[in-house]
Amino acid sequence: MGKAKQTWMRDTYSQNFDDWLESQYGCEQSELRDEDLKAYEVEYQNLYENRAEYDDEIYWQEQLDWYHFNNTPISIFNSQTTSVKELIKGKFQEDTMFSILVMSYAHVVASLESYLASTFINNVTNDPELIKKLVESDPEFGKRKFTLKEMYIQHSSINRTVTSYLQTLIFHRIEKVKPMFIDVFEFEFGDVEWLIKAVSIRHDCVHRAGLSKKGQKISLTTEDVIQLIEKSSSLVQKIERHIQMRENEKWRIPGA
Repeated sequence: MGKAKQTWMRDTYSQNFDDWLESQYGCEQSELRDEDLKAYEVEYQNLYENRAEYDDEIYWQEQLDWYHFNNTPISIFNSQTTSVKELIKGKFQEDTMFSILVMSYAHVVASLESYLASTFINNVTNDPELIKKLVESDPEFGKRKFTLKEMYIQHSSINRTVTSYLQTLIFHRIEKVKPMFIDVFEFEFGDVEWLIKAVSIRHDCVHRAGLSKKGQKISLTTEDVIQLIEKSSSLVQKIERHIQMRENEKWRIPGA
């Protein structure tokens, strides 16, 4: 279990045994005989574990639901990039404009990353065929070893396992994402040198507020941001067409 999940569990069950004992039975540990105390501890532990299992299901269902939202990934991407276009039209002082361009550039990369993540996770977790392709092709799953019991458990909650794994990925790491889209989606990104460069510039924007390693302002213009939006939009549209084509093939009647 990861640290974030452990923290979530700890916060969810902040009521400790002493508080539970007092609220349920109006007594403290020091007032009980050893055999009674042990019985109460078992009762509390069972209650804790049952609640943990129940809320664990809720937690993971909420994670899945986030990727199955009403607003499609492309509509969110379009809304975000449209906002950036409007923002950079403004007239500002030089230093202010530089900050706006830095934030806007990083935001466009983040918008594309969000689209890639949401589209991939949403489609994969809703399609057993794609889940199978991911599990068979991704090296991470190939490393895992399971007992028969664990295999049964993993099979019954495969969506949770896949979602948990995919959430750990950084979808602007093209060297990882590109092969996944090929192996699972059968989608080829094509030439993405522009995106690799954009991710590098994003690093300067996010981690050094638009400064290079030498402490100098990076070269960034309104045209650079517009060009990034156009290329990102072109990639998004290409992915959308591929998904639509795949859906059409799935529902095509044999021999029709």
